[in-house]
Amino acid sequence: MISHGHDAVRRRLITWSLLLAAVSAVLAFVPGFDVLSFYFCLPLSVFVGMSSGSLAVTSVAAARSGGRTVMSGWSGAFKALGVLVVVPLAIILANSVRVRPCDVGYGFAFYAAGPIMSGLFGTVCGAFIATFIRRERGAHLAFYVLFLASFVADGLILFREPAVFFFNPFLGYYPGPIYDDLITVSPAYLWFRAFSLATAVSVAAIAWALKRPDFSLHVSRKPLPWAVLGLSLGTAVTLWSMSGDLGFEVDRDDVLRELDAEVSDGLCDIHYDPEISSDTAALLLKDCGFRHRKAAAFFGLEPDGPIDVFMYRDPDQKARLMGARHVEITKPWLREVHITVTTPGDPVLGHEIAHVVAGRLADNLPAVPVRYGIVPDMAMIEGLAVACSFASDGPSPHEWSLAMILAGVNADPADLFDTAAFVTAQAGRAYTVAGSFIRFIAQRYGTLAIRDLASGRGLKAATGADAASLSAEWVDFLEAFESARVGPDLVNRASGRFSGPGVLGRRCPVDTARLMEGAEAALDRGNLGEARGCVDGARDLDPKNPGLARALARLYGRSGDREGVVRMLDSLPGLPGDGGRPATLDPITLDLVAAADALAFLAFSRGEPVPYRAVAYLMEASGLARQGPLSRAVRARLMAAALPPRAAADVFLVLGGWGDSPADTLAEALTRAPDSPLIHYMLGRALMGEGVYASATDHLLAALELGLGNAEFVAEAEKVLGKAAYWAGDTGLAVLHLSRAMDLAPFEGDRLVIEEYQERVNGD
Repeated sequence: MISHGHDAVRRRLITWSLLLAAVSAVLAFVPGFDVLSFYFCLPLSVFVGMSSGSLAVTSVAAARSGGRTVMSGWSGAFKALGVLVVVPLAIILANSVRVRPCDVGYGFAFYAAGPIMSGLFGTVCGAFIATFIRRERGAHLAFYVLFLASFVADGLILFREPAVFFFNPFLGYYPGPIYDDLITVSPAYLWFRAFSLATAVSVAAIAWALKRPDFSLHVSRKPLPWAVLGLSLGTAVTLWSMSGDLGFEVDRDDVLRELDAEVSDGLCDIHYDPEISSDTAALLLKDCGFRHRKAAAFFGLEPDGPIDVFMYRDPDQKARLMGARHVEITKPWLREVHITVTTPGDPVLGHEIAHVVAGRLADNLPAVPVRYGIVPDMAMIEGLAVACSFASDGPSPHEWSLAMILAGVNADPADLFDTAAFVTAQAGRAYTVAGSFIRFIAQRYGTLAIRDLASGRGLKAATGADAASLSAEWVDFLEAFESARVGPDLVNRASGRFSGPGVLGRRCPVDTARLMEGAEAALDRGNLGEARGCVDGARDLDPKNPGLARALARLYGRSGDREGVVRMLDSLPGLPGDGGRPATLDPITLDLVAAADALAFLAFSRGEPVPYRAVAYLMEASGLARQGPLSRAVRARLMAAALPPRAAADVFLVLGGWGDSPADTLAEALTRAPDSPLIHYMLGRALMGEGVYASATDHLLAALELGLGNAEFVAEAEKVLGKAAYWAGDTGLAVLHLSRAMDLAPFEGDRLVIEEYQERVNGD
């Protein structure tokens, strides 16, 4: 009997170990999952939690059938857990020989909080169930019911509450959107694991207090097991009662307690943090109503009741309360939008409102198009939203898509209309192509086709053509209508902008995101040395990431470290030299600008003007970047080089994305160069971003009167001035400058934005 019981445990241990080894081996060849990191630990936690519980049932059942004690069964279960957590860890660490590891220390933290704690909880649950249920088969069934029920409960939270994240004792932490790569072992995660541990100890203490060693039922008279039960259960109950404050079980009431200010107009209800000004909330409500009406018209519907918009004061608050830090979220089935506070007119609100309106046409619980009756069709979901909120400053999705095709970037919609392909693709490319494709269908096949797509009927049912035929039609459509505006410059920009990998294709995305967050925090404290250390650490993990090298060059410049600047410039392949330069122009231009910034900051640290070498780099960059934001950024630096050194330093700081308040920095620069059209222009844009519309209007008018010179600056200034005047309530000024902007607009996207503002003016 004893030998048979040991054999059963051994066989199950070998089976589960082989399964975990197979899962680990497969993950070792999946980009993003192939190192000890959060992404590897997430699926492993589920398998370890399940396998440890199953083995615990077998171990305790074997002890019962073999005439051994309860303690021997539990002891065997924990010994098996040791094997189960070591096998995947050994495989992924061994994979470091093949794949360069990320932050191994932090990887261990994820492994401890994930698979190890999941295995511990599973072991205790399985052992407890087998201690009280005599039949092994029944105990296994009870454990699997508990295991699945825990995820059903989490699914109900995702379905009913604002949160897109959840904590589960058998899994650990599920963060929600894959595009959010700032994932840490947060205080909320640690508090949840403290709750899991207290619950596990409580469960074990119940078995200790109610079972004799021979498995017979007996209420213990010893005080120790009851004391342990009381302490652990009290801890678990206390932690659970504080779960909202601790951040691991946040519900709608917790969100509304912080977003307790509200404005409403029948089309939108905006719940916002009181730190957001009531004037901003009122303008956002006006914008939301406009977006709601536009989206309803696109889908051939009438506006239908208010949409709840939850407006968070910053990404950290949003991440803490509902889980998505840098991703805006809509739950169409709840008619809810969750976004970080933005400025009126930002297209992100229109995109999210489109999800809610489209959901009215989907006859299913999630209110989205699905595949196979259950899998959300992400390409269709996001494509519909982009197609609906199509206006965007600069090139439209149509123009970008044709530029991608001409640049040789994979822009075939048929390849993207698969959920896995869409989610793992580079986000900008996936959203742009899907949106352009669905907008083409709207223009070619009409509103009825869009309604069919939103209802989930699919491309063939909506249009009568399959995906391949529609893709070919789409390319012909783009070439016929967009070719005149898509020149070599835009093609080069598309090649650089859309050819990168998705989040899982990047090296150590979680670790580099955490280090870059640390760098930003250090800069906010004015600690340049700490910021350099964080960026340097990120670059060690992802040495081929050019953005990190550029950031480090700028930091050395700001620190006044000439040797560091020289060393970093030698690492930028886009600079003139003996080595081969990148094939596309954007990386070369970005390297040239980073080098110019580093040299300029180095000069500013000594009170000197922008050096000739920096100007030479900018002159070369200006010949490469002929249009768009990068072009304006290069030319702005060249204009700033002629300013007094302290004013130039302020302008370079703002252009480099430094400092808490660009408007304050530029206002200081303006005191040193009051007649600079560049500073007036930049200050007007900065004030527009901060919602100070009347002052933004004044500075943009001053910039135009003083003479910006460059036609692209003038076109952008006229457009932004028209927007600012509208939100400031000066419709006459808005009409004048929107009309001028329309005559100068270089792209379809710009014209669509201007047309929207003209609609707003006419509607008022």
